[in-house]
Amino acid sequence: MNKPTINLSDCVLCEICVELCPEIFKINAVGFVEVADIKEYNKKRLKEAAKNCPENCISFES
Repeated sequence: MNKPTINLSDCVLCEICVELCPEIFKINAVGFVEVADIKEYNKKRLKEAAKNCPENCISFES
């Protein structure tokens, strides 16, 4: 699966992505969602996070 990205201008910091995929998403020191740079992303969990994002700001790099 391609690396997820967060459109920070649309993100309302609801933290649903952090709750559903804490190994991938976290709130950084300045208060924004950050995506972990890991070798493999759990496709099922990422799709669930993207589906539940109220602002649809999670996308996937090609």
